[in-house]
Amino acid sequence: MRVLVRPAEESDCAYFIDIHCPQLKGLPRRERLARCGWWGDEEACAFLLRLYRGLGGEVFVAELYGEVIGEVEVLPHDDCLLGPRAYVNVLWVKEGSRGKGVGRALITAAAEWARSKGYGRLDVIPEEQSVAFYRKLGFKVVATQCKAEKRIVRRGVPPTLKCCEEIHAHNTPSDKVLVTGTYRPGLFTWFAAWFDTHTRHRPPTAYEVKHPTLRGGTWVALLDWFHKGRASLTAYTQEEPTHHEFKGLAETATQIALTTGVEDLFIQTWEKYAPALREAEYAILKTNIPWMSLRIKSKML
Repeated sequence: MRVLVRPAEESDCAYFIDIHCPQLKGLPRRERLARCGWWGDEEACAFLLRLYRGLGGEVFVAELYGEVIGEVEVLPHDDCLLGPRAYVNVLWVKEGSRGKGVGRALITAAAEWARSKGYGRLDVIPEEQSVAFYRKLGFKVVATQCKAEKRIVRRGVPPTLKCCEEIHAHNTPSDKVLVTGTYRPGLFTWFAAWFDTHTRHRPPTAYEVKHPTLRGGTWVALLDWFHKGRASLTAYTQEEPTHHEFKGLAETATQIALTTGVEDLFIQTWEKYAPALREAEYAILKTNIPWMSLRIKSKML
């Protein structure tokens, strides 16, 4: 069996629901988007493909006998705290086509793409059931992350955000590093939040925050609304924050949430910041989320 791996075309988007969520075919568009995201709708998937390429990334598909049976989405991750690298945002193979080398072929294509762009690392946060697969390909766990959440309790008059100035899509934090929202590259999250009209419940809310004790003096907070009353915090800073600085960032995020209607604020970040989140009264939902990395060689896999 010879699998052809090639860059995706917009016409391939019709196959993506078969790869990701075939059980949803035939359901109303709104339900498909709610349950499967971009991959549940051809138009939304085409938006995603254009977004990847606009950010310098790529989407590869695996084709067998004219049928698309898998895909991998890879992006530059230049704002990673670990240093610039390429990042596998999504890898998925159609059920029934797994265990036949399709995933390996897609990762090989992603690694070759990363090498062609000058990156020395290809990284991923794998699903729990996929860790062994990535280990077989040479990926190693180099760091861990955690998930946390805070229920926002309002008492009395909301605080005045004197430290914050609201910003918009054109205020791209391209000169900063990503500190929270670390489950995918920061610029991808930024542009998806502002320009995705398919899966978002409402436009994001973003602030430039003056923080005198933080090196660089300011950071950017993006509230990405993923459900009514629930938002994920993506934070961009000038430099990697210390424990004390991160605690202050998390406390300021709580103040922002109080003034913007957030009921539950979600954070994913590096596990070393879990103690700071606890001190800022966030509930830790999960720890030891593996971040895996593959060193790019001259000839891959």
